[in-house]
Formats: sequence, C-alpha cells, structure tokens
Amino acid sequence: MACGTRPDRDRELAACRLITQSGDELARCLIMKYNWGADSAGPAKARWQWTLDSIRAEHEAQAAAVLARQRAIQDSIDAIAIKRQRAREVKAHRDYIRNALENCRTVGVSAAACDTTSIQRNER
Repeated sequence: MACGTRPDRDRELAACRLITQSGDELARCLIMKYNWGADSAGPAKARWQWTLDSIRAEHEAQAAAVLARQRAIQDSIDAIAIKRQRAREVKAHRDYIRNALENCRTVGVSAAACDTTSIQRNER
C-alpha cells in the first residue's frame, strides 16, 4: 500500500452518498465526518452532483412522457365522449323528425306538405 492512502475511502464515500442529497452535502460529509481534504472532496462532490442531476433529468423526462401518454389517453376518451354525444343528438333529431312526419300522417297531411314548424305550433 502506498504511503498516505486509505483503503476505506470508497466505503466512506458510499456512506456519505447514502445520507446526502447534493454535491455540497457530500463534500461537507466527507470533510467533517472522515477528515477528507477539500482537494479530495471537490472531485467527489462534482461527480456526485453530476450523478444526481442526471438521475433528476431522467426522472423528469420519464414523468413528462407518462404525463403526455395520460393526456393522449384522456384526449381520446374526450373525443369518444363528444362523438357519442353528437350521435345521441343526431338520433334525437332524427327521432323528432320521424315523429313529426308520423304526426303529419296521423292528421292527414302528406309528407311533402308536412311542415314541422306548424306541427310544433299545434303541439303547444
């Protein structure tokens, strides 16, 4: 073993990584708890912060993708609901016309001469 090396530095680094949430906290932990010098803690701090930033960026990208998929699903559901509502409205309108024509036949008016406006007036 070379003079001045400490074989437990990896273990110390791992221990501090478990309890820190930033590169600054990691450096503080290494310096205060394990007496690392600033010249040794600095590179570890930078590497840890880069790792945390990468994890955060990947998490945000995944979250954005999930939200985009959920929004697309909701948009599809909304489009189907609108389509169904329009179909119900068209059916109701057709039923209304069909009933109006039937009313015309009932009162003896031909379909060609049937005016739904006059039928509406008679229904009131």
